[in-house]
Amino acid sequence: MKPDPSLHSAIDLHPLTVFPDTTVSDAIARLLETDASCVLVIKSPNSPKLLGWLNDRDLLRSIASGKNDTDLTIQAVMKVPSSVLEASSEQNVSLLLDRFRKTELSHLPNVDAQGNLIGLVTQKSLLQAIDPQTVQGETIDR
Repeated sequence: MKPDPSLHSAIDLHPLTVFPDTTVSDAIARLLETDASCVLVIKSPNSPKLLGWLNDRDLLRSIASGKNDTDLTIQAVMKVPSSVLEASSEQNVSLLLDRFRKTELSHLPNVDAQGNLIGLVTQKSLLQAIDPQTVQGETIDR
C-alpha cells in the first residue's frame, strides 16, 4: 500500500542523529543548534540502525533532577524505542493519529525492515501535514 501523501510529508527524512559515543553535552548542544525536539541514536555513519533516542523533555528532567552528568555518553542515558513506524506497514494518517493519542509518544521513528532509520514523525509534523479533508472519521480540535 502506498503511504498517504499527507503522512509522507510528515516524515522528517533528515532528523537529528548522533552516535552512541556522543556525550550528553554534545547532544544538548546539537538540539539547541537545530531546534530539534529529540536526538536519534544510530549505530554509525555507515550503519543507520536505530539504537535509541532521547527527547528534549528527558534531558530537561535529567538536568532538573540533578542526576545529569553531561560527560556521560548518550548510550548511557538513551531510551530504546518502544514503538516505531515501519516503512512496510500500512501508513494511514488516521491510524497514526490514533496511535499518538493512545500512547504518551511524541516522536515516532520511521525504520525499514532491518531497523535502519528512514526518518521521524512527530506530533507536530503530523499536525502540520494534515489536510482535515483527507482524515476520514477524525475530528481535529483546534
